Amino acid sequence: MIVNEDYYLVMVNCTQCNASGPVRVDKGKTRDHALSQECPTCGVKGYLSLMDEEVKSE
Repeated sequence: MIVNEDYYLVMVNCTQCNASGPVRVDKGKTRDHALSQECPTCGVKGYLSLMDEEVKSE
């Protein structure tokens, strides 16, 4: 997971346009908060699902 001071990135998949990519989630909020964001590719809300793959830092 990429960590920044204000947010972190969660990988999501969009069932509307079938693209996947990272969305920003504000620090202090859960990964599920990413599901209410717009798709980074098509800009439609409500179609995002969390990717199973968790990004781990060594």
